[in-house]
Amino acid sequence: MSDFIKKDDLVGFQIASYNDLVEHGLQEVIDERGKIDVDIPGYEFRLGRIRLGEPVVSEAEGDVSRYPFECRLRGFTYSAPIYLQFIERQKKDAICNSDFLLKVKEQGRLEDLTEKAARIYVTPGTYEAVRKWENPELMEVLEVVDFDIKGEQYLNNIKDEVVALAMQINSDLTRRGRGRGSSKVKYKKGERVIKILTENKERKRVAEKYKFEVLSASDIDNPDFLYDSRPIDAIIGKFPVMLRSKRCLLHGMGPEELIKYKEDPEDPGAYFIVNGTERVVIVVEDLAPNRIEVTRGATAGKEIFSAKVFSTRRGFRSRLVVEKKESAKGITLFVSFPGVPKNIPLTTLMKALGLDHGEILELFDDITKPEILSNLELDPLAPKDAFKYIGKRVGSGHAEQYQTLRAHQVLNNFVLPHVGTMAKKVIELDLGLREPDDKDHYSNKRVRLAGDLLQELFRVGFNTLCRDIKYQLEKQNARNRKVNIAIAIRSKTLTERMEYALGTGNWSGGRAGISQVLDRTNYMSSISQRRRVTSLLSRSFPWFEARDLHATQWGRICPNETPEGQNCGLVKNLAIGAVISEESDDKVIEEYLEKFGVS
Repeated sequence: MSDFIKKDDLVGFQIASYNDLVEHGLQEVIDERGKIDVDIPGYEFRLGRIRLGEPVVSEAEGDVSRYPFECRLRGFTYSAPIYLQFIERQKKDAICNSDFLLKVKEQGRLEDLTEKAARIYVTPGTYEAVRKWENPELMEVLEVVDFDIKGEQYLNNIKDEVVALAMQINSDLTRRGRGRGSSKVKYKKGERVIKILTENKERKRVAEKYKFEVLSASDIDNPDFLYDSRPIDAIIGKFPVMLRSKRCLLHGMGPEELIKYKEDPEDPGAYFIVNGTERVVIVVEDLAPNRIEVTRGATAGKEIFSAKVFSTRRGFRSRLVVEKKESAKGITLFVSFPGVPKNIPLTTLMKALGLDHGEILELFDDITKPEILSNLELDPLAPKDAFKYIGKRVGSGHAEQYQTLRAHQVLNNFVLPHVGTMAKKVIELDLGLREPDDKDHYSNKRVRLAGDLLQELFRVGFNTLCRDIKYQLEKQNARNRKVNIAIAIRSKTLTERMEYALGTGNWSGGRAGISQVLDRTNYMSSISQRRRVTSLLSRSFPWFEARDLHATQWGRICPNETPEGQNCGLVKNLAIGAVISEESDDKVIEEYLEKFGVS
């Protein structure tokens, strides 16, 4: 056992989880978001790489590196600045010829061009050619100009007085120097000069002089050909640093160095310092996501068979339930999911997804088909009518156009592809062909460590920060100020949310008690607390089965260490020999399966 403890630290799983969060988890949250959409014409902000700096403390002279002992002593939070790269992309005006636009059309990129372009300047001949394509969206982006070199010389002569001009066609250019036949529009000095399209041999030289883009047919292969990109590194907040993790200043130190910095060499770490207080993130026990669970219950003396699944991906959690129960109309299979106020018939949902009577029956085998057939006979709606039915349920009281839009949103975002499998399992449970699932079996549970819980907290805080940045940028633009994302970032938004959650234990989703003050009564109590596993079930209900010692907990959960009273069986501790496995990369597993001939 001593060799096992030396090899696998008793709290090493928490540190490994935090390290994985810093190295991969934070970037996953950034990649999920991708960009900040702002209602500013021509601007887009994409999100790049994220990294943590060294732990610092804000002093009068600025941010200064401080070790954990000083943070405890002076009541500071042991945290590190979060650096995030923003890529400011501004649409640029450009000139092009017919070859470029023709290649855009051949590659089917016209829609891409109309969405991204600010203005595209073309000759009258090119404009006439494009008009034959009968593409009104593209015509809105194009602007016709036809100037010769004299027009450029005219701008040079008056550039100190007039920065932009509205000119007539070539025949009037010779008279513009004398002020006849011209139409001048004055702007403030310093604004960009109007874009000029000269003869082909002059195009590049004029473009370089007046700083706008010249597009050729080869540029269409560049996805950013219509944007000026500028990377901006900014601090978006501070992130708590776990002691002894890779970001901790104590990482890799030997016993003598730890003593030098007033740390206990026997302390394994795996906790945080928030406002001078040592806080531990407790391991949370939860049902395994993305697994169908079939159960039997009863309401008002009537038996109900149900299959439910909590589908989770990248912070999004959706609960889908398929039930078999009696109803006044005779329909027995119903579905409920977020966005729908009440249960809807299963067959109606499947029709709304585009399946007809025969296609629905083909999805089920001979054993479950009679139940589906009886439901179809009681559901006369055609696919179009079924879609309208759902629209009325999710958009009650609104116009038909809104109901259609809302129905599309609900079906695309909340309905998951295994509805038919769930219905099949429910029918089999009713027919006695399968047993209800045991939700207390430990294969149906997962433990969530500090890294996972902090990633969830960071995701909520970062999304709040992005909304605030969007608001600040749009306010700058509304006040005719230069858009500056460095000024728009209010880093305290994210910092305070992280510190509040760790300091109080109140997590996102209304959960409480996720973090606790580290118990320093003795060495064993501090280690025990860092290996504690808690269930989020309410303590006020009996939950007899959840509190019982399940046979599958053997070797994983300690059978003796649990408190008395309301927490009995809901607060547990890991067995001393328990090892928590880490999430594996799906691609690596698929490569191994393919290597061994498993398809």
